[in-house]
Amino acid sequence: MFSFSFYGLRQISGVAVRDYIHEARLSCCAILGLAAVLAPVLVLYGLKFGIVSTMVENLNRDPLIREIKILGQGEYSEKDLETYSRLPGASFLIANTRFLSATMDLVSAQKANQFAVRAEMVPSAQGDPLLPELYSDGPVGNNVYISAPLAEQLGVQPGDHVTGKIVRVVNKTREAVRLDLVVQGILPLTSTQRKLLLVPLDLLLAAEDYREGFAVPARNWEGLARDGFVRSFASFRLFAATLDDVEGLRAEMEARGIETKTQLDRIEMVRTFDRNLTALFLIISSLALIGYALAMIVSVIASVARKQKDISILKLLGFSDLDVAMLPILQSVLTTAGGSVLAILLYMLTSEIINRNFAAGLRSGEVLCLLLPQHYLIAVVASVCLGGLVSVVGGFRAASVMPAEGVRND
Repeated sequence: MFSFSFYGLRQISGVAVRDYIHEARLSCCAILGLAAVLAPVLVLYGLKFGIVSTMVENLNRDPLIREIKILGQGEYSEKDLETYSRLPGASFLIANTRFLSATMDLVSAQKANQFAVRAEMVPSAQGDPLLPELYSDGPVGNNVYISAPLAEQLGVQPGDHVTGKIVRVVNKTREAVRLDLVVQGILPLTSTQRKLLLVPLDLLLAAEDYREGFAVPARNWEGLARDGFVRSFASFRLFAATLDDVEGLRAEMEARGIETKTQLDRIEMVRTFDRNLTALFLIISSLALIGYALAMIVSVIASVARKQKDISILKLLGFSDLDVAMLPILQSVLTTAGGSVLAILLYMLTSEIINRNFAAGLRSGEVLCLLLPQHYLIAVVASVCLGGLVSVVGGFRAASVMPAEGVRND
């Protein structure tokens, strides 16, 4: 009869622990058996999680991966761009001009007789993914950011001045204006390897107007007057908030008839790799855990058969069927808890060896084998639950032992 009492549970728990300690050799063998199965599973998952996390981190580190590049040129109003900036998954949007208007010749103000370097002007503002966190304010006025290849060719550092020249041809006459620009910062190679000049949008628009022959009063650039003009933009820069948002934004643009180019192929490659590794991990770990579960069931049943007389005596002493059923279950929980802890220690040792020996080619902070604290907790809880469940079979066998077995002669 399965009757429950806290007193009986407390008493049988003490009996289970003392018996477990009494059979220390068998208990240690059971713990080692579980650790031998669980440790390789942890290492396998650590490799899967570490490799995929490193690949995803590398993608996140490259802001161009999240860019939805607009192909061709059109006419977009400020209202259009406001609508696009509010699309789900959009993190940064800024208007852009025609490609032919987005160039500037640069020379270093610190170096004489230097050949001009042609750079591509890109509109930027606060929150631009191309800007590192250190430069999150964005370009303002004549303060600009330049890419590392451009800085190297000009030979400038943050705080240096460069002279920019914008040229136009009006009535077959070549005209030009010069700007004194301050290098506010230099973009790392991880942001871009092109010769880029990040400028405020108003400077890029001024360059476009000037090249079209119009005056720019804000900068005292002469030209034709422009009255009743409603500004439209030829293009725009758009970035997704996360890697998962790239596909949705691309679909939104395509649905509006805007042709785009993305790096979804690289993102999908990582996803496919993750799915394949996950499937491999599930297959191997399932086989290992199923095999261990069957071995544990056999071990528990054999243990109950070996202790049949002891169990019957416990019943004669007043322990209920539920009390004695808990005996193999509690001992299995002790085995799985101890085996899980040992497996985690073995995993930590193995992962350290792997990460040290295969660190070549990885950036600082990157690892090949990695588990988070929650992974350890899941491993322990899952192992204990599995041990408790499979030992239920032994619990039923223990509960079915008759009290008369304790007084029956061999």
